[in-house]
Amino acid sequence: MTAVRLRFDARKVAELIKHSEYNPDKRVLTLGGKIEALMKERGISEDDAIGLVMREDPKHPFSYPTPPAGLELVHDSGIYLMSNANEGEDEPGVAYALGYNPSVDPNWYDDARSAVGGDDFSEGIDATAFKGIDDPRAKYAVIEVTNNLLRFSVEY
Repeated sequence: MTAVRLRFDARKVAELIKHSEYNPDKRVLTLGGKIEALMKERGISEDDAIGLVMREDPKHPFSYPTPPAGLELVHDSGIYLMSNANEGEDEPGVAYALGYNPSVDPNWYDDARSAVGGDDFSEGIDATAFKGIDDPRAKYAVIEVTNNLLRFSVEY
């Protein structure tokens, strides 16, 4: 995959980050975050951690660390950012990448598959990745996506 630049409305991204910062009790780890936490805590292999997470009993879940304030980069119905504190009724919504919103972009499905592949995913991003997002001059939060790297910047 060649590098793809995803652009998001800076004001909406700043709102999502604030939501995560102010709601630490509602932050949740992604599947990958849970696997990493179990590997670190128990000193087990990735395969063993995956097995534990997949067999986790919802009535008796493992105790995971509270993740830092952050966002999730998601690809399912479009490509968007959401707060990692999305438990409850006060969810702030999402910030769609320009050109990948199913409500307004008629070619979002094919364009998203071309941009990031066909598989759905959620990738956790620490809130500190978007330095300068609170600057009133900021227009876009930008994520450059390659096969093995995410780069973050703010456009003014």
